[in-house]
Amino acid sequence: GAPNEVLLEDVLMLFEQAHNEKDRLIVVLDEFQEIKEIAANLDRQLRSIMQEQKHINYILLGSQESMMTEIFENKKSPFYHFGELMRLGKLPRQDFHRYLSERLSEVFPESCEVLANRILDFTECHPYYSQQLAANVWQIGVLQLQSENVLKTAVEHIVVSQSLDYERIWMGFKRTNRWILQRLASGKSLVDGEHRTSTVYSALKRLQKDGYAIYSDHYELEDPFFKQWILKQG
Repeated sequence: GAPNEVLLEDVLMLFEQAHNEKDRLIVVLDEFQEIKEIAANLDRQLRSIMQEQKHINYILLGSQESMMTEIFENKKSPFYHFGELMRLGKLPRQDFHRYLSERLSEVFPESCEVLANRILDFTECHPYYSQQLAANVWQIGVLQLQSENVLKTAVEHIVVSQSLDYERIWMGFKRTNRWILQRLASGKSLVDGEHRTSTVYSALKRLQKDGYAIYSDHYELEDPFFKQWILKQG
């Protein structure tokens, strides 16, 4: 509503007033793709405020590449060509492995390097999912839970904790989308005699736009834990 809009404008204008000529302020807004979900026309309001500010640099971060691309490359978007769009790759495995090994060494001194490797194999170096899995592995060590396979136990715990959300998401998919996700989860080809290529392609692009599928050199599921949940459904 109007009061919230005024508050937002006041906050952003405070940044402008707080600057000095020597040190420009840098404002970082994370998960920026959520602006469309927070309030109607929030993107237009933000754009109108930001374009008037001369002494602030903005860094707008988002975890869903397709939605961020839509915001900054769609000609109808208020943020079309607002700034330079940078696509960040996955963290270098060697650096990530060293970081995880050091943290896990406190609770798994003998197997920290092996566990770090297995975590990164499972998540394919995705920062968020790697941290989530590593945190669960670490917790198992801290609580001294008996487990023959620490990584498997941690993965199962996360999948179970997210299962209600996954089921809700799954029930909202059409049959073609479910088929595609099952094929991606099992690593099978998306080409068969039952589904038209054009239908599969359009459904796949929609799944990519919604953040469920990603593409590097091939299509794959974005969430490795959702992948495990799908495989468990048979």
